[in-house]
Amino acid sequence: WAIPATGGAAAQLTDVCGSPIEWLPGGRFLLLRSCDRLQKLVLLDTETKNLVTLIDSPKWSVRTAAISPDAHTLVIGAVSKQPHSVIFLAPWSGGSAIPESQWTAVTAESEDAHRPVWAPAGGMLYFSIGDASGLYGQRVDRAGRPAGPHVKVQEFGSRYRAEESGGIAAVPGRLIFSLRETLSEIWMGRPEN
Repeated sequence: WAIPATGGAAAQLTDVCGSPIEWLPGGRFLLLRSCDRLQKLVLLDTETKNLVTLIDSPKWSVRTAAISPDAHTLVIGAVSKQPHSVIFLAPWSGGSAIPESQWTAVTAESEDAHRPVWAPAGGMLYFSIGDASGLYGQRVDRAGRPAGPHVKVQEFGSRYRAEESGGIAAVPGRLIFSLRETLSEIWMGRPEN
């Protein structure tokens, strides 16, 4: 469903079961995650109501996806049956299916990476790994491939973890995210009589 930002009547965009992930630039196309057991990435044309399955894998279930700022590369966060999450890059094909053979892994399945987000200018991805004790960055070349290894951008120490259900927002010069405190302190005092 969609409603005008200024209010008004709601309009049904599709009767297919799915969750919206991201609007593409221009506001006509919407990325959806299907409700299938292994979730697919679907592109909805909100004008024609046409649906195209972009990502469909017998192993990977799509959790999140985002188009690069230059609209050439798609980042995909997918989980396997293990369940471990991997971040992939795939060439944006202008709305046609992207075979798994064209995906490039940014992280290994053993790293359990989550919440990929593009830097506003492109050329860099940010994400968390495993226990979410830090944020990582991965340079991406103009061809949409990883450029070198990913590096730790921020360490939270043992006291904090990136919030499992929260995302990462990237704006020029900043990353915004929520942290969960994992340690607590016990204080003792004497009651006053």
